[in-house]
Amino acid sequence: MSLNFPAARCAVLGKIVFDFRGSNLLLKYIVIKMTESHYTIMIKKAKRLISSRSGVIKGIYPAFTQHFDPETFSFGTEKTDTSRFFLHQAPERGGAAGCKKENAYIASIGEAIERYCCAIYNPEELIFDSYKNLSKRTNVVHPDKFALFSERQYKLKGFPYKKFTEESRISWVKVFSLVNKEEVFVPAQTIFLPFSRRKEEIPICPITSTGLAAGPSRDFALLNALYEIIERDAFTIIWLSKLTPPRLNIQNFRLLDKFFKSKFCVNNFKYTFYDITLDIKIPTAMVILEGQIEIGKIIGVGCGTRITMEESLKKALLEVSQLPPWIRYSYQKEPKWNCRRDFSNIRSFDDHGQLYTRRNDLVKKAFSFLKKNKSGKKIFRRNKQYEKPGEILEFCIKEIRKHGFDIFYRDLTTCDIRDAGFCVVRVIVPGLIPLHGDHRYPFLGGQRIYDVPVKLGFMSSCCESDINLYPHPSA
Repeated sequence: MSLNFPAARCAVLGKIVFDFRGSNLLLKYIVIKMTESHYTIMIKKAKRLISSRSGVIKGIYPAFTQHFDPETFSFGTEKTDTSRFFLHQAPERGGAAGCKKENAYIASIGEAIERYCCAIYNPEELIFDSYKNLSKRTNVVHPDKFALFSERQYKLKGFPYKKFTEESRISWVKVFSLVNKEEVFVPAQTIFLPFSRRKEEIPICPITSTGLAAGPSRDFALLNALYEIIERDAFTIIWLSKLTPPRLNIQNFRLLDKFFKSKFCVNNFKYTFYDITLDIKIPTAMVILEGQIEIGKIIGVGCGTRITMEESLKKALLEVSQLPPWIRYSYQKEPKWNCRRDFSNIRSFDDHGQLYTRRNDLVKKAFSFLKKNKSGKKIFRRNKQYEKPGEILEFCIKEIRKHGFDIFYRDLTTCDIRDAGFCVVRVIVPGLIPLHGDHRYPFLGGQRIYDVPVKLGFMSSCCESDINLYPHPSA
C-alpha cells in the first residue's frame, strides 16, 4: 500500500503536522524524540540516505490516521528517480507500518531501499541465451520448475507472456542455492524490478516485489523474504482454489489477545482470524478486517508468516491495519474509481486492495467460501522457540526442501546501502505460487494450486475450471 499524504497525524506527537516535502525538519524531530534502541541506531545510520536533493530517499512522511483507527504507525516514502543515473525508474513511492513509531519508521526505510536496490544491476553480468545452450556450460534452473501460466492462458488472444521453454532466449543472472549451496543461473526477469529486456527477449512473466527484503543482516533479510514467499503462496492457493481455512480464536493466544485489545479493538471494526498454513508447515495467518469509517464500509485482508502462529497473526494484523488510512488516500486520489463488470481493469495490487471497499455489493459472493462450516484438514502449528534469524532460516530451508523445492537468492545490496548498514536480497522459490497483481493474468500454471487442496483434504479434485473468478483482495 502506498502511504504518502500532504498532512498527517505525527507518529511521535499523535497530532496533525504539515508535510514539508523534502525538508529534514520533521525527520530530525522524529529521530531526536525516539528512545535509544537498536531501531534508533539503524535510523541514525540510514540518515545519510535521506536528502531532498541527493538522497536515495527524498522524504519520509507520517501517514494520515484518525483517532478511531487501529493504534499503529505508518510512514510513506518518496524515493529518488533512478532513471537519472540508470536504465529505468524504480517505483517512487511506498510505505510501511509498525506497532511502534521506530518500527514503522525503519520498516519504511527498508521498503524504500529494497525497491532502490532491485532496480539497479550491471547488464554485463547477464547472459543472453537459451536454457538448452546455457545448461551445457553451467548450472541452470529448468523452465518447467517455475509456476507460470497454463496452456489455456498461453492460447488466449492478446496474452502478453510467452511460454518459457528450453529454447527461449532470455537474460540469465547468477544466484545462490540455499539448499544445494551452489551457484546457478535463473531468469533475470524473476530477480530485478523493473527489468529492461533486450529487443529480442520474450516476456515470460510479470515482475513483482515478492521475495524482496532488506535488513540489518543477510540472514534477517533472507528470512523475511522467505516468509513473504510462503505467505503469498498460501494465500494465493486459498483464494484461487476457494478453500475454507480453519478460523482462529485470538483469545487462545493470551499475550496476542492483550496486544490486540490495546491496539486494534475499535468499535467500528470486526476482525476474523484464519490459519492458512498449508503443506509447508511454517505458520501463516490471515486476518480480514470489516468496518465503517467516514467514507463508508471498508473490507480488507492482511496476511503474515512467521515461526509461531502468534507472530504470524501479529504481522497479519499489522498489514490490515493500514487499510483505513490507505483507503482514504485512494478515495482522495481517485474518487470515482470503479471496476468493470469483467474486472478487466483490476491491474495492480492497489486495484485489488480497494475493490471490495468500492464495490461492497460484491463482498457477499466473493468471500462466501470463507464462511463455510467445513474447514478441511486441521493445520499444524509450531511452537518451538528459536533465538536467532539464522536458526529460524535453517528450519525454514529444511521445511521447504522436504517438499522438493530449492531456494535461490541474490544479494542486491548496492555499495551506498551497504555503507549505511543494510543488506538487500531477492529470494525466489520456483514452484511456489506467486501472487498476481493483474487479475487478467493469474499464475495458473503452477501444479500446487491443484495438488495442495486435494493433498490436505479440502477437495477431492481441483482443476483450472474450479479457479475463483473473483479478484483477490490483497494490496
